[in-house]
Amino acid sequence: MTTAKEAYESAVKRLVDLDEGTEEYEEVYDEVQVAREAYCDSDEPRTWVFGGEGGEGHDDVTCRPAELDLQEIAEDGTWDVDPEKGSIAVLVTATCEETDEERSRLCIIDPEEPTCPVDEEHEWTDALDLAGGCKSSPGIFANGAGITSIHVCGLCGMKRVYTTCSQGCHAETEHDHDKTRYEEDAVSPEDLAAYHIGDPPEAALDAMAEGKGPPRDLVVACYQWASQHREADTIHETAEDWYEAYGWHLTTQQKGDVELQAVLWADLDSEDEDIVQTLTEDGLTREEAQAMVAKAREIREAAEGIVSDLQRAVSCWEQHAIESCVRFLLDARRSESEHGDTPATDALGEKLFGYEGWLAFRNA
Repeated sequence: MTTAKEAYESAVKRLVDLDEGTEEYEEVYDEVQVAREAYCDSDEPRTWVFGGEGGEGHDDVTCRPAELDLQEIAEDGTWDVDPEKGSIAVLVTATCEETDEERSRLCIIDPEEPTCPVDEEHEWTDALDLAGGCKSSPGIFANGAGITSIHVCGLCGMKRVYTTCSQGCHAETEHDHDKTRYEEDAVSPEDLAAYHIGDPPEAALDAMAEGKGPPRDLVVACYQWASQHREADTIHETAEDWYEAYGWHLTTQQKGDVELQAVLWADLDSEDEDIVQTLTEDGLTREEAQAMVAKAREIREAAEGIVSDLQRAVSCWEQHAIESCVRFLLDARRSESEHGDTPATDALGEKLFGYEGWLAFRNA
């Protein structure tokens, strides 16, 4: 059975051999036109040549008309689409040199999705707390002719914004087309932390333990992102400051209640006997002076150990090692709690993780 293409090529071949203007030429010419229309109307494969900004340089493709995908041709190209500016529109044309058919389309090229700095893939969500909007349609906003749909990565805070140009149809002109764009650091670390940890934190952590809440590693990932993108205040109490603020006294025979700070921080760089002698000259008995020095050395050692853990926690934060950071903070807090309250550790923990975040970690 002769195909439409074969019939068309046969008619063209016969026409080439005839002299233009003759009766036979006119008859065969009419046959060529009929055969061409039949070939164009058929679904038989044919070769397409591409042009336009989106098709220039693309290899020729032989396929059925119904299989011709100009969007796919455009996406095969190499495009430098700015994620922040969003999608671009490029024209693609396709021509069949055999039949003189032409197809064209303005194709939308979306930007490549930026990588997530926290995990291998983004965790997109339209949660109301992150994407905004209203309870019935979180992340959805009217923009006049169309709508804007917003999703936020719950791990890194990046925002993905999809905007349609009209509600009735997707208009395709160079300047009026659907667009996808991305905004980095669109959501603050504090809002991400609140999203994952929940409110109140204790309830969320209980839910985590029961398998009903966000996993701990997701919370940690959130703060890992925060440590990479936020300049946190990492200044903390020094060992000497902690020592100077320590509340303790010794009741003596002649001097009454003597505060720990009667033994100066700098004095502890001296020999114990030198300090004892100074204290006895100030009215303490030798036994009292020795007790004061022993307590002062105990508290100085504790201060240095606590602050050493705080320094390690800061170092881990700066290296984005959140689990290790939390571990050193908890070690410091346990040591500090042996002497009463834990103001030094809690102050640094709240600077790094916020009040709710630090409360969640220390109660986990």
